[in-house]
Amino acid sequence: MSFIVAAFRPAARSMAAAYMTRTGAVFATQKTGLVSTRGYAAAGLTREDAEKRVFHVLQNFDKVDASKVSTGAHFINDLGLDSLDVVEVVIAFEEEFAMKIPDAEAEKIFTADDAINYVLAHES
Repeated sequence: MSFIVAAFRPAARSMAAAYMTRTGAVFATQKTGLVSTRGYAAAGLTREDAEKRVFHVLQNFDKVDASKVSTGAHFINDLGLDSLDVVEVVIAFEEEFAMKIPDAEAEKIFTADDAINYVLAHES
């Protein structure tokens, strides 16, 4: 056990020194009223990720036969959904992608490809 402690002691010491230095620097900048921060945005949504998530929503919808789901499958003609079901699917897309799809735009979404294209064009 003493070997492990001896091996990590220098690393712990340098980390503590770095922390104390950074802490001191933060206090110095706070005294002047300036605080430096960095923010990082998540990587954008890829087409493959959007497609997987759209397919997941469709395949888990009660009235959809999962084997019929494809990018070109029409919600009404190919998947057998009615207009109310399409509204429910669009709401599920809104929840999946944490976005609001206006009614005028929702009326244009009739295939998985339409949904994927909309999500990619309007992701925030």
